[in-house]
Amino acid sequence: MVRVRANVDPPAQAILYSKWKALTATLIDPKAGNNVHDPSRAHTFAGITAELDSILGPFVQRPLNDEQRQKNLDMILTRSANLAFLLFAQPGSFQFEFASRRGGLVAFPALLQTVGDDGRVLSPPRGLTEAEIAAL
Repeated sequence: MVRVRANVDPPAQAILYSKWKALTATLIDPKAGNNVHDPSRAHTFAGITAELDSILGPFVQRPLNDEQRQKNLDMILTRSANLAFLLFAQPGSFQFEFASRRGGLVAFPALLQTVGDDGRVLSPPRGLTEAEIAAL
């Protein structure tokens, strides 16, 4: 969380941070979260896609051609960027929980809301999605 001033108490700081996030997201681009297929992202994601492809490529079943694999990686990155901006634009704060209480490997982490829409810290955090655990 961003520190506003040393003499601001933590609850007030959480409220100010909440308002700052929502306002900043609106000023950055009020429609950024809605534009799923932004052509300008292709250039931005090109290097990231190449890195991911070099790591994941050997594990891909061969019937999938290189162009389709690149398109799939770009789609994953685009959706990830949209989710990140959507979560940032909300007045509440969120975190992913990668820990597994039942053992096993977390395939998809749980999404927790740590600060409510009113800027108040939630204790305990509110679970929005459950973690999905891969069977070992």
